[in-house]
Amino acid sequence: MQRIAIALAAWAFVSGQALSQSPDQASSQPSISLGNEIIARANAAGIFVSETNPPGAAVRHVRSGMRCVFGVAGDGEITIYPNHDGLERGDDVSCGENTSMGTVTLFAERATRPQSNEDALTAVVGAMRAVHQQMQEIPLSALTTLTLGNESAVPPYASAAFVVRDGDRSAITRASTYVANGWVYTLRFTTNSSRSNIMADIMWKTMLVDLQQHPAPMPATP
Repeated sequence: MQRIAIALAAWAFVSGQALSQSPDQASSQPSISLGNEIIARANAAGIFVSETNPPGAAVRHVRSGMRCVFGVAGDGEITIYPNHDGLERGDDVSCGENTSMGTVTLFAERATRPQSNEDALTAVVGAMRAVHQQMQEIPLSALTTLTLGNESAVPPYASAAFVVRDGDRSAITRASTYVANGWVYTLRFTTNSSRSNIMADIMWKTMLVDLQQHPAPMPATP
């Protein structure tokens, strides 16, 4: 894979903090308010909580511990999926955002059976193929990847990438999965450029590292 060492600018992007700002300059209050607005739009109070991430926003799924970060535009979106397979409201959620680099979505779903990262990925890819029958797998080495400064803290996960075609148009789509504490965490990222995968790596890997520090407060036992 093409490996790109993480730069300070990239870290500033994912953390939402300008390196030139002091704590006094970057008040956390607007960040909390922006997160609360995103939560309110989804009627997700109590399921997600807002956290500081100036100048953007961050929300955390209370049950799984998944943390999502958003830009300053406030275009982030939370989805609470309908109850299914015995899951309660809030046991199957996602948060995502459309950006100039692509569409990124993080999912957390309480597992209903024991499974590995690879099992979870197989299920996700199966669902993708049901929608895109002509989806063609491409090697992960075709994507530009990013190495975090604390890459060793990123737990093992499973990934796959594909080209999806619709007439004359095509896009690259990626799926990654990680299973822990009875929760299935998934990344979906769709873009027009293989280089934009850097954004997906930032969002996914930093979420996984954060998850090691803030494991699911409500572990699920399928």
